[in-house]
Amino acid sequence: MKIGCAYLVPISRFGFPPKPEDNLTAIEDVGNAGFDGIEFEAIAGQNLEGIAQLQAEITASLDQRNLDVASFTAVIPELYSSDSNKLNESLATFRKMAELAQSLGTSVIDFCPYLPPELAGVEGSELYLGGPPTRISPAKGFSWRRFWDNAVDTTARCGEISAQYGLKMAIEGRVGDFVATTDGVLELLAKCDPETTGLLLDLAHVHAAKEYLELIIPKLNKRIIHVHIADNLGDQAYHLPMGEGNIDFSMVVTLLKQVGYHGYLCVDLGGIDDVWNKSVSDLSKLRSLLD
Repeated sequence: MKIGCAYLVPISRFGFPPKPEDNLTAIEDVGNAGFDGIEFEAIAGQNLEGIAQLQAEITASLDQRNLDVASFTAVIPELYSSDSNKLNESLATFRKMAELAQSLGTSVIDFCPYLPPELAGVEGSELYLGGPPTRISPAKGFSWRRFWDNAVDTTARCGEISAQYGLKMAIEGRVGDFVATTDGVLELLAKCDPETTGLLLDLAHVHAAKEYLELIIPKLNKRIIHVHIADNLGDQAYHLPMGEGNIDFSMVVTLLKQVGYHGYLCVDLGGIDDVWNKSVSDLSKLRSLLD
């Protein structure tokens, strides 16, 4: 297994979204710190265009520091919209992102099942500061069955696009999205090729969703494509340094080895002070666990 720096770290350092040129600073810092790779993220619209324009500089900087792109996160808020025009536009954007991900040399593209506009969060209802809503307001005439069937089909189409670019597709279920559990993600992937699609296992979100890591890692097995490392106490989806919560990371690493996972463990800290130095500290802790 290799150790990477998740994109939440640059977000926490530079703001959301980081400016495209902030990625060059992040690459330099991540390389100097001794990480094996760094995640990238692009948001539909100007952010995607800005990163694409810097692709040559980004690639040169990565090569100079012998860094991998551990994964590429596609942020497309309307990907699961029931509006056919918005959906088609979102799928076209996903294809552009898959092409960019391939060009950057990663083998993984991932995304979250964001709440679409017709499932808007109620203002003022937050799970934690800056977090997802605890209440939503479905649009008039909303049908869960129709929405879910469309979501499964859309996910399958994204899986097909990913495979066309030689990428594995991973979905990250998060507290506050319309799918929060690992079983829910597996259902969302029902029409996808199990050889090329699976889950981004975010330990902080899984722990906050009250799932037992001792059970879900063996259950998911080869469907685990990418892993985010952060700690919490299981009561909120905080992304804290290792040791500040109660996740047993030694157990996690042992189980990942048992299921034959050889991908990235990406340090995924955010919403804390001194996020960079604490991320570098977690890099050292993970190195010790892997040795």
